[in-house]
Amino acid sequence: MKTVVLLYDTSCIYEIVILNYFLKVTGKEMQFVSLDGKEITTTEGYRILPEDRLGSADPKDVELLVIPGGDIEKIDIPEVWKYLKSVKDLGGRIAAICAGVDVVEHAGLLEGIESTLSGEKDVVTSDRITTSRANGYVDFAIEVAKQLELFEDEADLQETIAFWREFVLPHRRRCRLLSSGIIDNPYHNSPERRSACWRRPRPGRLRICCRSISPAPARIPACAHRYIP
Repeated sequence: MKTVVLLYDTSCIYEIVILNYFLKVTGKEMQFVSLDGKEITTTEGYRILPEDRLGSADPKDVELLVIPGGDIEKIDIPEVWKYLKSVKDLGGRIAAICAGVDVVEHAGLLEGIESTLSGEKDVVTSDRITTSRANGYVDFAIEVAKQLELFEDEADLQETIAFWREFVLPHRRRCRLLSSGIIDNPYHNSPERRSACWRRPRPGRLRICCRSISPAPARIPACAHRYIP
């Protein structure tokens, strides 16, 4: 089973980059496609060459289909609607954000279920379909990861939320900064504490998203100091 990301000219990559990162570091197979398999240019100006066209991915092999926002005119067509329905009917999940939600609606898949178009929530999952407003891209990533059971446990989930949503440095990252001399704290700089901090993390944990940043930077933003005990 794989994740298929549908790209098109003006796709807003920032809306899905955190989700893509979560999927990548947890070992999910990903396939980036466009309607015709040709190069696209994102809203941010990136030129991306997709791996193939949308129809190359068999709907029965799709665990998750991701649709970012952008100018959806070229993908808001019957061919894409039919593909979305096939993925859904075969048990796959759909995750759409910003204008991508409109494509799912026009495919007739939001009828009778809760979505961001039916209420005031920024992120909603209902009947294996996750929809999000553009400003909810962090919660969108976390919600889809929860639905795919990418988190190892509740602690993994809460640490990921703290880092990505609240910008709280995780324990391992704090210790890295401390042990490198960037921040002076005798308790944290003790050999025993450093040893505990540098234990090898178990594979598959999403919290390693925020632990794998290396080497430590020459300095940290002033706003980060308040999170360091």
